[in-house]
Amino acid sequence: MIITNLKGGLGNQMFQYATGLSLAFKNNDELLVDNRGYFDHRILNSDIPRKYGLNCFNISAKVATYEQIQKHKYPLGFLSKIICIINKKVFRKYYLDFHPEILDQKGDIYLEGFFQSEKNFLEIRPLILKEFTLKKEIFNADFLAEISQNDSVAVHIRRGDYITDKKTKKYHGTCTKEYYFNAIEMMKHQIPHAIFYFFSDDINWVRENFNIDNVKMKIGTDPNLSDCEELILMSKCKHQIIANSSFSWWGAWLNNNKNKIVMVPSKWMSKIPDPHPNIIPKSWTTVQIN
Repeated sequence: MIITNLKGGLGNQMFQYATGLSLAFKNNDELLVDNRGYFDHRILNSDIPRKYGLNCFNISAKVATYEQIQKHKYPLGFLSKIICIINKKVFRKYYLDFHPEILDQKGDIYLEGFFQSEKNFLEIRPLILKEFTLKKEIFNADFLAEISQNDSVAVHIRRGDYITDKKTKKYHGTCTKEYYFNAIEMMKHQIPHAIFYFFSDDINWVRENFNIDNVKMKIGTDPNLSDCEELILMSKCKHQIIANSSFSWWGAWLNNNKNKIVMVPSKWMSKIPDPHPNIIPKSWTTVQIN
């Protein structure tokens, strides 16, 4: 049995789930999720409040019980807890990126990390595309039809805690306006009739800062949409310009257009060296962030 611990926002949860599903598939085993951190204030898994988001998708995994979690997470009892503390505090083992040894594990496994690389689950892409489909139809069906019929480009601008939280801002950094202007110009050169749909957690800032001559622009964000619906709408655009955000990463990765163009910031994080050397797929186009 494989249990994957879920933490962070929707994009992070999707990375953790996909990696757990990959290991379970490889081992012909069952996958369960540990989502207690979103409901039990005693084990909050983030300084910034997040919500459990995977219940909007057609995922096959069930939620693990307390007994199952304890058995898998601490198979050696108190000794296991000491080992976990040493790994995190001393050896700094957070499993942020691609770690091939993760997929070689057998037996009862408790996965805890972020696993932000498609290399962890690329081999089961068709299965992931199936599981990350919505349980219900998208609220704005007319909008879905519109972006399916033109040369739509989803532009995701992440602000929120990247701006307001000092720790997050220092760690992640924020994509500059110049990055987006350059990416839009590059996209226009390749897709002359592109229509750019902006998605953001600060859409008023987008309206104030993006008014580009000779560019067809529309607002994609709708307050009536859930995070899952917005992410899926982004993925239904023909192409993407994304932020250094796991949320917009998934909006691009789930895009099943064989000819898609995905533009991504060349620098994913402010931290040097970047702990995510494998987060950008080879087929995506990097654009200077400054």
